Amino acid sequence: MKIKNVFEPLFSFGTDYLSNACINSYNEPITLYSAGYKEAARRLTERALNESGSIDILVFPIIFLYRHYLELKLKEIILNGTDLLYSNPIITTGHSFSNLWNLANPLIEEVYKDEKDKEPLQLLKHVINEFIKIDQNSIAFRYPLTVDKKPSLPGIEHINIRRFSEYMEKASELLDGISGGISDYKDYKNEMLRT
Repeated sequence: MKIKNVFEPLFSFGTDYLSNACINSYNEPITLYSAGYKEAARRLTERALNESGSIDILVFPIIFLYRHYLELKLKEIILNGTDLLYSNPIITTGHSFSNLWNLANPLIEEVYKDEKDKEPLQLLKHVINEFIKIDQNSIAFRYPLTVDKKPSLPGIEHINIRRFSEYMEKASELLDGISGGISDYKDYKNEMLRT
């Protein structure tokens, strides 16, 4: 990047068009956001596991990125699930996994009540509950101290990134399927209402 006398805008189109990311041009941008956070987490995980010495510094962004992916997926399920079931979409704010899970879980259970294999949902509940215990409000992996100036990860000395990422991949596979299914069902319902 050549520095000029005049600084160029950071958030704008550039002449090297292959480097321009397309944003705000998708029907459901929350899906694009969540996919980006998940892909970034995957790539960092791969790097952390394959390069010695980087795991201790990459653990924080890896877990934050996966957590943010989960948060966005839960918000997407709440938005589309409430629209599908009640024709009244709820847009959620905040980062509390307890609040998000309390809204998303009944929607998931209602939409997938006939699903016979409950093990994937149990795995998802396990992952969410682990985050509720360790990083309820998305602070622990962004900041070393809480607002009360206490350690944000008290009592935790090690995190196995391989195991963590394996659980996250299983949970994300399920969440992607759930949110995609709800979105497709919502689109189908809307199409039927138009005809």
